[in-house]
Amino acid sequence: MKILLIGDQADAHIAAVNWGLKKMGYAPVIWSCMNFPSKSTSFISLANETSLNFEISDENYNSSENFDVIWNRRVSKPVAPLNSASSDHPIIFRESQSYTTSLIRTWGHSNARWVNRYDDGVIAGDKVLQLESAKKVGFKIPKTLVTNDFEKVRRFFDEQKEKIIYKGFRSATWVKADGSYTTLKTALVPTTAFDQPDTFKNCPGIYQELVVKKFEVRATVMGDFVLCGRIDSQNNGPRVDWRYDLEQDKIPLSQYDLPNEISARCVKLCRHLGLEFGCIDLIVNSDDEFIFLEVNQAGQFLWLEDCDPNINALLKFCEFLSGRTANEAESKEISLAAFDQSIDFKEWKFHAMMRKSNNNSVVKDY
Repeated sequence: MKILLIGDQADAHIAAVNWGLKKMGYAPVIWSCMNFPSKSTSFISLANETSLNFEISDENYNSSENFDVIWNRRVSKPVAPLNSASSDHPIIFRESQSYTTSLIRTWGHSNARWVNRYDDGVIAGDKVLQLESAKKVGFKIPKTLVTNDFEKVRRFFDEQKEKIIYKGFRSATWVKADGSYTTLKTALVPTTAFDQPDTFKNCPGIYQELVVKKFEVRATVMGDFVLCGRIDSQNNGPRVDWRYDLEQDKIPLSQYDLPNEISARCVKLCRHLGLEFGCIDLIVNSDDEFIFLEVNQAGQFLWLEDCDPNINALLKFCEFLSGRTANEAESKEISLAAFDQSIDFKEWKFHAMMRKSNNNSVVKDY
């Protein structure tokens, strides 16, 4: 079986899954858009008389064969060659990005498994589509307003008794002059925000009612299987966005079994969105109802096992990707803790450190 991992060697998930699959006897291929065109070459050929052909070639791999399984972990941005003129970089980037998108769509034979297919993943990233789809499969959702209309936000704020949150469509980071950074996160909208109407008008946002949380759930859908963790984010007082309010090594997460009905609903939602894999965020409110927040088609999942080793996320994902259950010996060998002690982990750390200006800033990014 030929397995392709689309991602980068500096991505901890790519490194760990590659290691796990090798333990199961496979020889995955890792391909990164960041190596194109500076470190790799490729072609696509089409003619009336022949079917489409392609080839990819870099320092580690050369092939024109289709793959049986393709994990579209994350499509990174192409990097212009150092010997190219800086004035050409925008055009090289644009053209390379268009080319690699076309190239990715050609991989895989007609029966190949995609996790997830590129175009389905792009469409599934639409936050409004996610909420509509969640409703269709039976989930409750927060009352939501998506707009850049200042008056509508203010009216929504009043209707919800001054308890609404703001969230962005995508993650974003502002790097400060001193090297520190600020990250866009889900946050309460304060009354003082309405003193600056242009803040609302200049950029659209997602505004939702504040749902009182009992606890939160991360449900990771792998085909028909759902791996789940419970996050007791409210233990020490109300928190809007635990991802930034809690330290990475102190996340109160534990293994959790979803009710069968909710688990089936998670799988149904991913199918509705055309996804084989998806990380779903849920809130359990004071009435024990499961409220859908969002789904990330390329979300992190190894952090579940990092928080609670009983959640064997790495093994389950390798089994899901390969399409077979690991034997007893493989099951004992494949774990996140074992990966952390492996040569592959040291190689990952080297690649990650090469990407950082400060070696102390390297994190696992599980």
